[in-house]
Amino acid sequence: MRTGKRIIIAMSAISILIGCESHADKERPVPPQSHAIAPDATTALGRAIIPESKAHPGLSGFHLITTGTEGFHVRLALVRAAEKTLDLQYYGIHDDATSNLMLEALVRAAQRGVRIRLLLDNGTYGEVAKTLSILDEFKNLEIRVFNPMYTAHQSIATKMVNTITDLDSIERRMHNKAIISDNQMAVLGGRNLGDEYFEENKDVAFKDIDILAAGPIVPQISNSFDNYWNNDNTVPVDQLKSKKADAEDIAEIRKKLYDHWEKEAATTDGKILLTSTIGEQLKTDNYKLYWCKAELAADSPTKIDHSAQDTTSRPFDKLKKMTDKSDREFVIISPYFVPRDEGMEWLKGLADSGVKVRILTNSLASTDVVAVHTGYRPNREELLASGIDLYEMKPINGKSSKQRLIGKQVPAHASLHAKVYVVDRKDVLIGSFNLDPRSIELNTEITIAIHSPELAKQVIAMFEDVTSPETSYQVLFAPDNKGLVWKTAEDGQEQYYTSEPAASVWRKLEENAFSLLPIEDHL
Repeated sequence: MRTGKRIIIAMSAISILIGCESHADKERPVPPQSHAIAPDATTALGRAIIPESKAHPGLSGFHLITTGTEGFHVRLALVRAAEKTLDLQYYGIHDDATSNLMLEALVRAAQRGVRIRLLLDNGTYGEVAKTLSILDEFKNLEIRVFNPMYTAHQSIATKMVNTITDLDSIERRMHNKAIISDNQMAVLGGRNLGDEYFEENKDVAFKDIDILAAGPIVPQISNSFDNYWNNDNTVPVDQLKSKKADAEDIAEIRKKLYDHWEKEAATTDGKILLTSTIGEQLKTDNYKLYWCKAELAADSPTKIDHSAQDTTSRPFDKLKKMTDKSDREFVIISPYFVPRDEGMEWLKGLADSGVKVRILTNSLASTDVVAVHTGYRPNREELLASGIDLYEMKPINGKSSKQRLIGKQVPAHASLHAKVYVVDRKDVLIGSFNLDPRSIELNTEITIAIHSPELAKQVIAMFEDVTSPETSYQVLFAPDNKGLVWKTAEDGQEQYYTSEPAASVWRKLEENAFSLLPIEDHL
């Protein structure tokens, strides 16, 4: 039999298998729907928040979280404070110290009767699949995965073919990040669950940012969570595992998490971390809430069901509406910045109207996705010619970042990771949204538009600090207007580079190779 005929027969057989499995997949059990509880004034968080909320009718309270250590402390405090319910929605989770502390905190919350819903994107689910499949067996703790490639009942043939052929689905990820406690307080922003986001891993650092939210904005975040939790693309973990965990498996994971918690609790810092309460923190000046008007701009989970050309990005639409009224300044902090033609016209139009546009993104040396840099690189001269200020962050601690494939979540070294935008030093958009095609057309994202000069001032101060010559490169035209230079400071001395500074020859070769590929719409 000729090779061509063999291929045709094999593909026909696989098609039949896929047809059968696709039908079976449609018939998979539909999980029960559940929804957020109404905010309860009798809970600890209710008693801490509702009086102040009533003193600011119609406004929401916010606190900016600028360090990873604080980000973890606040998240853990919210878990420990919960009395009724906890909802967590994350793009990435890793099997490491901080994530295991978080999972143990969730187990302990479930044991005291808190209803817990943990929703994860499929991207890093495999790293913690065994642990999560076992935790899902616990009373009051339910785990679901958004947009998995396949379920346990599907055949090996279908799983293989889906992995190879369903590239569009692989690209469509839930990039949202939020934790909601008793529908009273929430944290959302750029951080996933993992040591590198909370500065636990000393070899990895992000310049990242989160927002702690209270008041009427929180039920809006909960409503967005419910939309994802009850969406057809969301699958319970028990439909992804091939067998139920036995008593030995449960005991092993339970011991691992418990022992890790107790070991941390025996340290001085750990004792503070695992016993401090969010109510106590809110009473200190360091945790002052700024009460102001705000709106949620969150994508619908159905965004992934449409082609890239037909999608609507609610965060991007909100950002454009905010800048439509700008007459002073627009500050962009986006680790992945790929404006494309339409974005360039938008930014140049703002600059031409007298708005000062300033942009901070990763340098070639600091980015963890070289391919993304190729989508940004061709626009630099045109941006500068329009009068736009351009800064590229240096590698943190002088270490170049490890590389990852587009859309695959692994620890990234030395990168800027914050996603925040400030308009006229009074309006802030903060969340998971990058200014790139992936966030606009492929991934789902969540952001909050906050109208607060006080919070805007804090973000601008962070921007000024990070764009200093000691931390970032300022990209400028060369004195002879032939090419670009990178201005910085090293050992207190002004320094100029005429090519991508601190980037290895290999990384420059990678960038040139990626630039030959038609991948801009996938960055």
